[in-house]
Amino acid sequence: MYNFSIRGKSVEIDLKPGIYVFDCVTASGKTFLCSMLKTFKTLGQPVGGYSYNDVLEGRSLQSYINGSPIKYLVIDRYYMYLGKCDEDINKLVESGCVVMIDCKFKNDLNLDYDIAILELTAGKVRVYS
Repeated sequence: MYNFSIRGKSVEIDLKPGIYVFDCVTASGKTFLCSMLKTFKTLGQPVGGYSYNDVLEGRSLQSYINGSPIKYLVIDRYYMYLGKCDEDINKLVESGCVVMIDCKFKNDLNLDYDIAILELTAGKVRVYS
């Protein structure tokens, strides 16, 4: 379980290591969670967020996590670069990481995964299965 708060915003993730995919509901807080975890990473937390913008900037998932002890990672809008990070995702899970993926086309994923539920309330994001 992971809990962290800053400036009135908190994240609670109650998932065991593995790959999780969020439901396809739009505007549910997935991108917000990704951005929060990116911010928390800069504060030394063992979390991260990887998005299509990182891909456009030429940053691979491997280079993003290289040297960082990532235990919780959100991959945002994976359907826009589907398959490009599968190997790195599996390596992360093997190292004990929780990888949460936003992917509208779950049937196209070549990964074994469970479903993650995201609840967004004022000032708090909670993720569980």
